[in-house]
Amino acid sequence: MQSSKLVEKAKTLADSVETWADLSNALFDPVHGLITTTYQTKEERSAFRSTEEYQFIRQLLNNTIDRTGLIEGATPRVYK
Repeated sequence: MQSSKLVEKAKTLADSVETWADLSNALFDPVHGLITTTYQTKEERSAFRSTEEYQFIRQLLNNTIDRTGLIEGATPRVYK
C-alpha cells in the first residue's frame, strides 16, 4: 500500500471513531492495525516512523485526543 493510501485510510478512521483509543487500536493493534498490517516487519515500521506520513498520522491521533478528551477517550468503545 502506498503511503498516500495509508494516510487516506487513517483520515477516514479518525473521522469515524468515537474515542482516540479506538483510533489508536485501529492504527497500531499488533495483529489487525492499519500500520502493522501495512508494514509487517519491525524494520519496515521503524523506517515508516521517520516519514512525513507517520508524523501526519500522529497528528491525527493528537487531534482525536483533543476532540474526545484524553481521559474520557481512553476507553475504547469498539475493538476490531
